[in-house]
Amino acid sequence: MAQAPTLPTHQADDSQAWASESQPDAARTTPPPAQNPGTTPRRQHDGGGVNTTAVTALLGVATVLLIIFTFTDKQVSDAVINHDSVFGTLFQSYGEFPPAVLTALAMQVLAGCLLRSSLPGIARGLGSILLTWASFLSVLGWSEQAESYRRSWSANLAAGTPIGVANNDDSGTMTWSQFAPAMFMDIVLLIIISMVAWLLVRNLSTETLRLIAISAVIMLAIVWAGHGVNDGMKSLWGRFRPYEVDAGKGPYQPWYHINLPNGHRSFPSGHTQEGITLAALAIVLRPLGGKAWRIALWVGTVWGILMAASRVIIGAHWATDTVASFILTYGLILIGLWLTTWVARRVNSTTITNDAGTPVRTS
Repeated sequence: MAQAPTLPTHQADDSQAWASESQPDAARTTPPPAQNPGTTPRRQHDGGGVNTTAVTALLGVATVLLIIFTFTDKQVSDAVINHDSVFGTLFQSYGEFPPAVLTALAMQVLAGCLLRSSLPGIARGLGSILLTWASFLSVLGWSEQAESYRRSWSANLAAGTPIGVANNDDSGTMTWSQFAPAMFMDIVLLIIISMVAWLLVRNLSTETLRLIAISAVIMLAIVWAGHGVNDGMKSLWGRFRPYEVDAGKGPYQPWYHINLPNGHRSFPSGHTQEGITLAALAIVLRPLGGKAWRIALWVGTVWGILMAASRVIIGAHWATDTVASFILTYGLILIGLWLTTWVARRVNSTTITNDAGTPVRTS
């Protein structure tokens, strides 16, 4: 039997975590771990490799908070709202980068996989250029919005208005002097993203390269599914925001009250959805094995929680808006992790292991 190509030393986790095997199922049997006398062997279940106890606890706490805030939304907002909050304004202005950055990263990973493929040179070159252009536009959309928020912040300071008050609805009008900072930010970020993507794919085995390409597509799907669900619910619910209620533009209503489209878009929180989307980075890192993908999952979780808190403090959302958004988006990300594992096992006949190198079987 032909021997599998040897991978570079720094890719050891890759070969251990998602090793591609050409042997028949019977020859791939792994001896079960030793059991203490008198114990019954337990079959391991893998939900994409996620610590199901921790995730279940997290979603359980979020559900309890949603129930509590259903009855205390108005009181919570009245107690914590601060339109002058630097924390809230910073997250409002710059914190919703994850969808744009992860979209660009996924496309650059696909471009790297394309460059390493055996397709004709013109196909690889043209495909990579188109993917890079799409990455550029993705990040540019976020950087333009961030620059718009920065101008809003500056205008509020000059006018003596609380810095977090939204006044950046300028119908998208920008001058070149306003556009230049956004363009510069976009170029710098795209260079960094492209370098990271190439470092991820340049030394991978053919099997793992295929897996990371699949994972990049799944991550893209999850990112944009989250955005689509959130945006559709915002329009359907038509909930008034805290600052709109305070200004007498509409009544306070509980989150489960559906107004139908009316131009008001408080429920669920879009910023929270975009913040927690950072955790979806774990999907594209999953094929590499090791602990990087778990770190990405929990860093993204913390970022999403901070974003949720900032939206309530700045007065842009009710607490239930943010908690519901967190639950919906986090659930999609977990589905993405499970789907990455499921597809990889069936399409590539891979064996998935935990951090100790022990194969994890799924049912």
